[in-house]
Amino acid sequence: MLGLTMVALQYDAAAAGALSRALAQLVEKLDALATQRATLDKRYLAGTWTGKHRDDFALAWTRQQRTLADLAQSARTAKSKVDKATADAAAAARVTVPPNVR
Repeated sequence: MLGLTMVALQYDAAAAGALSRALAQLVEKLDALATQRATLDKRYLAGTWTGKHRDDFALAWTRQQRTLADLAQSARTAKSKVDKATADAAAAARVTVPPNVR
């Protein structure tokens, strides 16, 4: 049997808030970059450019756009988890424990 010791942890709401804001900013910037690239994509791929180099370019471009979307989704997921942990910690802090139970 393992001898486990309970350690009191304190949730750093200020750090969580800063992390949440940074993740929101990351999502915003990744989305803006993907939108900007999508606009450029139309310009580059329009016209008479054909052949293997164009196909390779289009494939690489599509993969990069998918990667940006995946990064943005990962940041959204992380932000959601941070926000939930913050809400859970705030709710737990509001629970009062009678003095004789401590």
